[in-house]
Amino acid sequence: MSLLAALPLLASALAAAGPSAARQVRARIGETVPLGEPGAAREWALLEGPSILFDEDRVPRQMLTVRPRVAGVYLVEARRPGRPGMTAVFRLEVEGPARRTAAIRYVGGRDRLVGAGELVDLTVWLLSEDEGEPGAFRWRQLGGPPAAFAGPPRRGALAQETLSFTLTEPGRYRFAAKARGRRGWSHWATFTLDLPSRADGRADRRPVAVVVAGTRGGPAGIPRASTGETVVLDGSRSSDADGGELSYRWETLVGPPVGLDVAGPQATFVPVIPGEYSFALIVTDAEGLASLPEPVAVRVTRPTSLALETPDASQPADPLDRPLSVRLEDQPLSVLLARLSDVGVTVRTSPEIARSRQSEAYRVDLWVVDMPVRRVLDWLGRMLGASYVVEGPGVVWFTRGSEWLEREEAVAVAHRIDALHLGGADHASDLVDLLREAVRAALWARPGVTIGPVDTAGGVLTAVLPPSAQDRIARVLAELRRPVASGPPGDNEDAALARDRRRLLERPVSGAYRGWSARDVAWDLARQARVAVGFLPLGEPGGPKVTLDLKAVALSEALARLARAAGMSGFVMEPPGAIWLCAGERPALSYECLWQSAEVRSYDTRRLESARGLSGPALVRLVKGEAMPGRWSDRFVMVGYCSARGRLVVIHDREVQRAVGEFLDRLERLGERALSR
Repeated sequence: MSLLAALPLLASALAAAGPSAARQVRARIGETVPLGEPGAAREWALLEGPSILFDEDRVPRQMLTVRPRVAGVYLVEARRPGRPGMTAVFRLEVEGPARRTAAIRYVGGRDRLVGAGELVDLTVWLLSEDEGEPGAFRWRQLGGPPAAFAGPPRRGALAQETLSFTLTEPGRYRFAAKARGRRGWSHWATFTLDLPSRADGRADRRPVAVVVAGTRGGPAGIPRASTGETVVLDGSRSSDADGGELSYRWETLVGPPVGLDVAGPQATFVPVIPGEYSFALIVTDAEGLASLPEPVAVRVTRPTSLALETPDASQPADPLDRPLSVRLEDQPLSVLLARLSDVGVTVRTSPEIARSRQSEAYRVDLWVVDMPVRRVLDWLGRMLGASYVVEGPGVVWFTRGSEWLEREEAVAVAHRIDALHLGGADHASDLVDLLREAVRAALWARPGVTIGPVDTAGGVLTAVLPPSAQDRIARVLAELRRPVASGPPGDNEDAALARDRRRLLERPVSGAYRGWSARDVAWDLARQARVAVGFLPLGEPGGPKVTLDLKAVALSEALARLARAAGMSGFVMEPPGAIWLCAGERPALSYECLWQSAEVRSYDTRRLESARGLSGPALVRLVKGEAMPGRWSDRFVMVGYCSARGRLVVIHDREVQRAVGEFLDRLERLGERALSR
């Protein structure tokens, strides 16, 4: 069993574990049920249930009496005041007709503990199968500090199936939801989350588990071994954003039976049976908040007498530039990750993606020949719906957020701005606003970071930010100090790439395909044209069946006809000759995180402003709406205006930079006729 196939088993095991030492209580609808026993007084709270059983009771009492009105399973907590370790959980199972009842699903950490700033998703669904698909939803927050919802409240509730929010203040948060089926609205289902506090009273952040596998005496990060070798699982790179001590727990997922010898952050074992061994590391901070399980797989084979290959001196030094050849047909993602490790590239994912991988096992359709690893990572980013951050030589982290910024220590830097000739307080304020927009991801991710104040007399701007954000500010200021705005990227390199693409796409291909799968047709065309080809997930093995007759047509025409026949949106051509067939909206060319890869460019707009009567803020709005408008939602990109220099500053990839330059040129020539209708 592969590692990806084992992740759903881990998620099921965690969900089944539930609160420790839960006491079972059974009852029927309408019965009076006493919970607890004589003794010390306790505070009572409803952790989960298909309806509101009682309001949170902070008045300590020995026992609690309830009368359930809805069938289902309720989890009730009794906690000794001032004694957080003295907690009892009662599992109340109520029998009766389960009509118009709902429940709330949460895929996350254990024991309903969340970390500060992490995205939480709660989903409500109907328990009765005869209710059909729910047609409307309502959410309410019953208790705790206000949560930061990802959507506008509507009459005190949110009308959506999934409630997304972040929590920043420590405390206990209670939520309720209901759904409307064929027979009307369900009862209110409830769910409770806890955000622990640190010793200083601030909210606790979830630690991150990191595992590196290797053999004793061998290189780390190579998850392969032979029988009889000592395998080392190293979790010492795990971190706590709050700087606290961590405890380590290892769990075996799949593989032949083996005993782990655990010593602090490391675990070792000696395999005697070939196969794939999968484990998970969970780290817990001093406040009891556990990380998400970080899986790791080790492939064990029998030793051979063949000598190991020596490294090829002609290989590129950067592992992301090394060529990769692989053909995978409907294979689990773990197979591709193992092939990447063979060329010295380790791929890790953020906790959010790890959660989604537990509920959906990705399958891979990919055929590449001598393709740079960087291009394969771009394809993988499309598949995961995430970008990747290069954390070190051969180490990439796929993320949908900005977790790496939280690990950077903020530093104070004084930036020289005297060459910008700020004319007054308004120009200084505009500059600070521009720089804030350029590093807003860092401002969101890290508390206590600042930009300003501006010392116009001394020509200095002070910022307290992570080093990568300081570097971005320095690049923006360097661009503004240029005597002439840089404008869009040059055409020399782009023209050469365009010629290469045309040359590949003009290669002739032929074939008579009767009932072939879309994947097999694409692979045969790629074989004839000697180019690489890849797919986003097609939904069914190999994609839909197609019939095509091609007689010495250009590869571009053949791919376009294949896309139409298969119901796909088209294809993307990437250097140096990779063709990706895709469904849906045309994806970006590169999925390297734009925090790292985006270019900083400026555009002189003074002539445009005077000729067309447009202000700087108006130009910012027009650029976002006209120059590839679907590409500005990323938090790592920006377009802003510097009034002191009369320039637009754009932070984005080359493709969008080129589109901005073309739009501004068109706007200067055509005025309003350049705008889309």
